[in-house]
Amino acid sequence: MRSIDYTSSNPVYLSIDSSFIAVGIILSQIDDNGKRCPARYGSLPMGDAESRYSQPKLELYGLFRALQHYRLHIIGVQNLHVEVDAKYIKGMLNEPDLQPNATINRWIQGILLFDFTLHHVPATSFKGPDGLSQRSLASDEEIIPEDDSWLDDIALFSSITKFSTLPYNSDKLPSIFLSAADQEQTLTDIYKFLTTLEAPSFESTAKHRKFVKRTTRFFCTKG
Repeated sequence: MRSIDYTSSNPVYLSIDSSFIAVGIILSQIDDNGKRCPARYGSLPMGDAESRYSQPKLELYGLFRALQHYRLHIIGVQNLHVEVDAKYIKGMLNEPDLQPNATINRWIQGILLFDFTLHHVPATSFKGPDGLSQRSLASDEEIIPEDDSWLDDIALFSSITKFSTLPYNSDKLPSIFLSAADQEQTLTDIYKFLTTLEAPSFESTAKHRKFVKRTTRFFCTKG
Protein backbone atom coordinates (compact mmCIF):
# COMPACT_ATOMS: atom_id res chain seq x y z
CA MET A 1 0.00 0.00 0.00
CA ARG A 2 1.12 3.53 -0.73
CA SER A 3 -0.24 6.86 0.49
CA ILE A 4 -1.82 9.23 -2.02
CA ASP A 5 0.64 11.80 -3.41
CA TYR A 6 -1.40 15.00 -3.42
CA THR A 7 1.38 16.92 -5.17
CA SER A 8 1.10 14.62 -8.20
CA SER A 9 -1.35 14.91 -11.09
CA ASN A 10 -1.26 11.12 -11.56
CA PRO A 11 -4.81 9.71 -11.64
CA VAL A 12 -6.42 8.68 -8.36
CA TYR A 13 -9.17 6.05 -8.49
CA LEU A 14 -12.01 5.59 -6.04
CA SER A 15 -13.52 2.20 -6.95
CA ILE A 16 -16.97 1.57 -5.46
CA ASP A 17 -19.28 -1.43 -5.46
CA SER A 18 -22.58 -1.61 -3.55
CA SER A 19 -24.58 -4.61 -2.43
CA PHE A 20 -27.39 -5.05 0.08
CA ILE A 21 -24.68 -6.10 2.56
CA ALA A 22 -22.11 -3.27 2.32
CA VAL A 23 -20.36 -0.66 0.19
CA GLY A 24 -16.92 -1.86 -0.92
CA ILE A 25 -14.29 0.82 -1.64
CA ILE A 26 -10.69 0.86 -2.85
CA LEU A 27 -8.71 4.11 -3.11
CA SER A 28 -5.64 3.87 -5.34
CA GLN A 29 -3.27 5.97 -7.45
CA ILE A 30 -1.30 5.37 -10.64
CA ASP A 31 2.42 5.70 -9.94
CA ASP A 32 5.06 7.11 -12.30
CA ASN A 33 5.56 3.65 -13.79
CA GLY A 34 1.89 3.27 -14.67
CA LYS A 35 1.12 0.81 -11.87
CA ARG A 36 -2.01 1.21 -9.76
CA CYS A 37 -1.06 1.29 -6.07
CA PRO A 38 -3.77 0.88 -3.40
CA ALA A 39 -3.85 3.45 -0.62
CA ARG A 40 -6.95 2.49 1.38
CA TYR A 41 -9.54 -0.27 1.54
CA GLY A 42 -13.02 0.28 2.94
CA SER A 43 -16.20 -1.65 3.64
CA LEU A 44 -19.23 0.22 4.98
CA PRO A 45 -22.01 -2.11 6.16
CA MET A 46 -25.57 -1.30 5.07
CA GLY A 47 -28.34 -0.73 7.59
CA ASP A 48 -31.61 -2.65 7.53
CA ALA A 49 -33.45 0.11 5.67
CA GLU A 50 -30.72 0.62 3.07
CA SER A 51 -30.42 -3.12 2.39
CA ARG A 52 -34.00 -3.07 1.07
CA TYR A 53 -33.34 -0.37 -1.54
CA SER A 54 -33.83 -1.21 -5.21
CA GLN A 55 -30.57 -1.89 -7.05
CA PRO A 56 -30.37 1.55 -8.80
CA LYS A 57 -31.09 3.35 -5.53
CA LEU A 58 -28.61 1.11 -3.71
CA GLU A 59 -25.83 1.87 -6.20
CA LEU A 60 -26.46 5.62 -6.03
CA TYR A 61 -26.54 5.58 -2.24
CA GLY A 62 -23.29 3.60 -2.20
CA LEU A 63 -21.60 6.23 -4.39
CA PHE A 64 -22.87 9.05 -2.16
CA ARG A 65 -21.82 7.29 1.02
CA ALA A 66 -18.36 6.40 -0.29
CA LEU A 67 -17.63 9.96 -1.41
CA GLN A 68 -18.85 11.34 1.90
CA HIS A 69 -16.95 8.80 3.99
CA TYR A 70 -13.66 9.26 2.07
CA ARG A 71 -14.01 13.00 1.49
CA LEU A 72 -11.02 13.91 3.70
CA HIS A 73 -8.84 11.61 1.58
CA ILE A 74 -9.96 12.93 -1.83
CA ILE A 75 -10.42 16.67 -1.27
CA GLY A 76 -6.83 17.48 -2.28
CA VAL A 77 -6.72 15.11 -5.26
CA GLN A 78 -5.90 16.81 -8.57
CA ASN A 79 -7.13 14.09 -10.93
CA LEU A 80 -9.91 11.99 -9.41
CA HIS A 81 -11.65 9.13 -11.21
CA VAL A 82 -14.59 7.21 -9.76
CA GLU A 83 -15.25 3.65 -10.92
CA VAL A 84 -18.59 1.85 -10.58
CA ASP A 85 -20.05 -1.23 -12.23
CA ALA A 86 -23.56 0.24 -12.64
CA LYS A 87 -24.12 1.78 -16.07
CA TYR A 88 -27.19 3.81 -15.14
CA ILE A 89 -25.54 6.02 -12.49
CA LYS A 90 -24.19 8.46 -15.08
CA GLY A 91 -27.70 9.00 -16.45
CA MET A 92 -29.09 9.60 -12.96
CA LEU A 93 -26.41 12.23 -12.29
CA ASN A 94 -26.91 13.96 -15.65
CA GLU A 95 -30.66 14.38 -15.12
CA PRO A 96 -31.03 15.05 -11.38
CA ASP A 97 -34.45 16.73 -11.57
CA LEU A 98 -35.95 13.63 -13.21
CA GLN A 99 -35.40 11.43 -10.18
CA PRO A 100 -38.51 10.24 -8.35
CA ASN A 101 -37.97 11.55 -4.83
CA ALA A 102 -36.23 14.17 -2.72
CA THR A 103 -33.95 11.67 -0.98
CA ILE A 104 -32.33 10.58 -4.23
CA ASN A 105 -32.03 14.20 -5.38
CA ARG A 106 -30.33 14.99 -2.08
CA TRP A 107 -27.73 12.29 -2.67
CA ILE A 108 -27.15 13.58 -6.20
CA GLN A 109 -26.77 17.10 -4.81
CA GLY A 110 -23.97 15.86 -2.55
CA ILE A 111 -22.30 13.72 -5.23
CA LEU A 112 -22.12 16.64 -7.66
CA LEU A 113 -20.08 18.66 -5.18
CA PHE A 114 -17.09 16.40 -5.88
CA ASP A 115 -14.99 16.94 -9.01
CA PHE A 116 -14.38 13.58 -10.66
CA THR A 117 -14.63 11.62 -13.91
CA LEU A 118 -17.07 8.72 -13.73
CA HIS A 119 -16.19 5.37 -15.33
CA HIS A 120 -18.17 2.18 -15.79
CA VAL A 121 -16.18 -0.98 -15.11
CA PRO A 122 -17.61 -4.44 -15.98
CA ALA A 123 -18.39 -6.53 -12.90
CA THR A 124 -15.98 -9.22 -14.08
CA SER A 125 -13.10 -6.72 -13.70
CA PHE A 126 -14.30 -5.36 -10.37
CA LYS A 127 -13.51 -8.20 -8.00
CA GLY A 128 -11.73 -6.14 -5.34
CA PRO A 129 -14.59 -3.71 -4.53
CA ASP A 130 -17.10 -6.53 -5.07
CA GLY A 131 -15.39 -8.68 -2.45
CA LEU A 132 -15.37 -5.82 0.06
CA SER A 133 -19.08 -5.22 -0.58
CA GLN A 134 -19.81 -8.74 0.71
CA ARG A 135 -18.42 -8.12 4.21
CA SER A 136 -21.08 -8.64 6.85
CA LEU A 137 -21.30 -6.54 10.01
CA ALA A 138 -18.98 -7.90 12.69
CA SER A 139 -20.42 -8.95 16.06
CA ASP A 140 -18.67 -6.09 17.88
CA GLU A 141 -19.33 -3.49 15.16
CA GLU A 142 -22.08 -0.89 15.02
CA ILE A 143 -23.40 0.96 11.98
CA ILE A 144 -22.68 4.67 12.38
CA PRO A 145 -25.45 6.74 10.76
CA GLU A 146 -24.15 9.02 8.03
CA ASP A 147 -24.77 12.69 8.84
CA ASP A 148 -25.76 14.55 5.67
CA SER A 149 -26.89 17.73 7.42
CA TRP A 150 -23.99 19.58 5.72
CA LEU A 151 -26.09 19.49 2.54
CA ASP A 152 -28.61 21.84 4.14
CA ASP A 153 -26.25 24.78 3.68
CA ILE A 154 -25.33 24.23 0.04
CA ALA A 155 -27.95 26.74 -1.06
CA LEU A 156 -26.13 29.44 0.89
CA PHE A 157 -23.02 28.90 -1.23
CA SER A 158 -24.63 28.55 -4.66
CA SER A 159 -23.83 32.13 -5.67
CA ILE A 160 -20.05 32.21 -5.02
CA THR A 161 -19.03 31.08 -8.51
CA LYS A 162 -17.86 34.58 -9.44
CA PHE A 163 -15.14 34.21 -6.80
CA SER A 164 -14.04 30.65 -7.42
CA THR A 165 -14.40 27.75 -9.80
CA LEU A 166 -16.72 25.01 -8.53
CA PRO A 167 -16.85 21.45 -9.89
CA TYR A 168 -20.53 21.79 -10.80
CA ASN A 169 -23.01 24.20 -12.32
CA SER A 170 -25.23 25.34 -9.45
CA ASP A 171 -28.07 26.07 -11.89
CA LYS A 172 -28.26 22.35 -12.71
CA LEU A 173 -28.41 21.04 -9.16
CA PRO A 174 -31.74 19.60 -7.95
CA SER A 175 -34.38 22.30 -7.67
CA ILE A 176 -34.63 22.36 -3.88
CA PHE A 177 -32.86 25.63 -3.09
CA LEU A 178 -34.19 28.42 -0.98
CA SER A 179 -35.11 31.60 -2.80
CA ALA A 180 -32.52 34.40 -2.86
CA ALA A 181 -34.56 36.36 -0.32
CA ASP A 182 -34.70 33.37 2.05
CA GLN A 183 -30.94 32.86 1.70
CA GLU A 184 -30.30 36.48 2.61
CA GLN A 185 -32.64 36.30 5.61
CA THR A 186 -31.07 33.06 6.81
CA LEU A 187 -27.58 34.56 6.72
CA THR A 188 -28.87 37.69 8.45
CA ASP A 189 -30.41 35.59 11.23
CA ILE A 190 -27.22 33.56 11.62
CA TYR A 191 -25.08 36.70 11.81
CA LYS A 192 -27.37 38.19 14.45
CA PHE A 193 -27.24 35.02 16.53
CA LEU A 194 -23.45 34.83 16.38
CA THR A 195 -23.06 38.44 17.45
CA THR A 196 -25.91 38.78 19.97
CA LEU A 197 -27.03 35.18 20.75
CA GLU A 198 -30.56 36.23 19.80
CA ALA A 199 -32.36 33.64 17.69
CA PRO A 200 -35.46 34.29 15.58
CA SER A 201 -38.80 32.91 16.78
CA PHE A 202 -39.66 29.40 15.62
CA GLU A 203 -42.90 27.45 15.77
CA SER A 204 -41.22 24.44 17.34
CA THR A 205 -38.28 23.56 19.58
CA ALA A 206 -36.94 21.21 16.91
CA LYS A 207 -36.65 24.03 14.36
CA HIS A 208 -34.94 26.20 16.96
CA ARG A 209 -32.37 23.45 17.65
CA LYS A 210 -31.80 22.95 13.93
CA PHE A 211 -31.15 26.68 13.48
CA VAL A 212 -28.67 26.80 16.38
CA LYS A 213 -26.86 23.74 14.98
CA ARG A 214 -26.60 25.44 11.58
CA THR A 215 -25.03 28.55 13.12
CA THR A 216 -22.08 26.46 14.37
CA ARG A 217 -20.89 26.15 10.76
CA PHE A 218 -20.24 29.89 10.57
CA PHE A 219 -18.14 32.40 12.44
CA CYS A 220 -17.72 36.17 12.48
CA THR A 221 -14.41 37.98 12.40
CA LYS A 222 -13.90 41.74 12.44
CA GLY A 223 -17.62 42.25 11.91
